[in-house]
Amino acid sequence: MRPGDSTIPKFYGLPKVHKENIPLRPIVAFRNSPTYHLASYLAKLLRPLVTDSPHMLQNSADFIERIKGLNLRSGDVLVSFDVQSMFTSIPRDLAKSALKSAMEDNRGFLDNQKLSVSELMRLISLCLDSTYFRFRDHTYHQRKGTPMGSPISCLGAVAVSGVCHVVLLSRRERWAEGVNGTRQRLM
Repeated sequence: MRPGDSTIPKFYGLPKVHKENIPLRPIVAFRNSPTYHLASYLAKLLRPLVTDSPHMLQNSADFIERIKGLNLRSGDVLVSFDVQSMFTSIPRDLAKSALKSAMEDNRGFLDNQKLSVSELMRLISLCLDSTYFRFRDHTYHQRKGTPMGSPISCLGAVAVSGVCHVVLLSRRERWAEGVNGTRQRLM
């Protein structure tokens, strides 16, 4: 990467035509940013750690395939969550922690790497904390959330979702009791 090849990312919005009042989805064009190639490399390197999870759906067809043989009993509850503004809602420290856990939990991954977890975390932090962008000739710094448009942000979001799913599954009976005062089998 040469410094002359980089530009500060630009902010723009894409209309969500399927939503009422057609709000904009905020996008920061990272393709020519100083950290884009590093973020792409890290995303490719780390993707198997979070996308091979049994908790991860690839698309709607994957969901339909997984529930084909599912037998729900009376009282079972099938739950789906939709996170509004997912990337900008996930604290960067939480994304970093989830990615670090994914690396540490997969010893086979670490055996094949020339970089240590600590070194990888420094690189991940550089990418996730580089949240400057331009909009209408002004430079801004995104203060919270992972940068929308950076290749590593998606991976951080998926890693955090996986952690949340595991936590919810490990506490499902207690959570079910808190909702309605009775014990129900959720899965």
